[in-house]
Amino acid sequence: MRILVVNDDGIEAEGLRRLAAAAAELGETWVVAPDRPNSGMSQCITIWDTLTAVPYPFPVPGVAGAFACSGTPADCTDVALSALMPQRPDFILSGINNGYNAGNDIVYSGTIGAAMEGLMQGIPAAAFSHEKVDDYSVTDRYLREVIRRILAEKPLRNRIWNVNFPECGLDKCKGIRWGTVPAGKGFFRMEFRTGKEEKGVRSLINADVPEDRSLFPEGSDLAAVVDGYVSVGTVRCCVMP
Repeated sequence: MRILVVNDDGIEAEGLRRLAAAAAELGETWVVAPDRPNSGMSQCITIWDTLTAVPYPFPVPGVAGAFACSGTPADCTDVALSALMPQRPDFILSGINNGYNAGNDIVYSGTIGAAMEGLMQGIPAAAFSHEKVDDYSVTDRYLREVIRRILAEKPLRNRIWNVNFPECGLDKCKGIRWGTVPAGKGFFRMEFRTGKEEKGVRSLINADVPEDRSLFPEGSDLAAVVDGYVSVGTVRCCVMP
């Protein structure tokens, strides 16, 4: 098994290290990630500018090679496949993102975009996200179990796996909820503010969990994480039948 690990939070992200460590236990693992945070890039690629990818001393034992790329998350996937890896990977793991990628917000996600870029080149992929908390107990407990089951499943031709770990501690986690679907609502809410000293409009992200649980449909990814479950579902690639 040969695995490519990518992300959108950058080569130094904690979630990337955790995902690469789990992947390295399962096969030959390569890491290619942006040299700086690239959240909200979706599947954006670099067209006219020159990309660079330099070796990076990745602090995870067992990783075959790691590179910091000057481009977007989707660029990282493309550069890895076309120029950096000696052979194509069997699977792509993207993440672990710092913050949920669920509901409508998946369309903005660079984590999702990097996985989709691989799928469009014929490689099955999965995206992983962890809510912005310092407690990784749930993620550490279930990450390897989820990866192993996903790898054991028949490869999806037109969908990627999408996994979200809840913000609760392990003592309050209820397990894994498989087969979730995007909620059709967003988790993040944009706020725009202006001030007398400011020349423009400042956008801010409000990520507070709504208190009204009924906002999230049963069986959805957001309902699962709010209820204390690890959400595992799939997201369809809109350009693949």
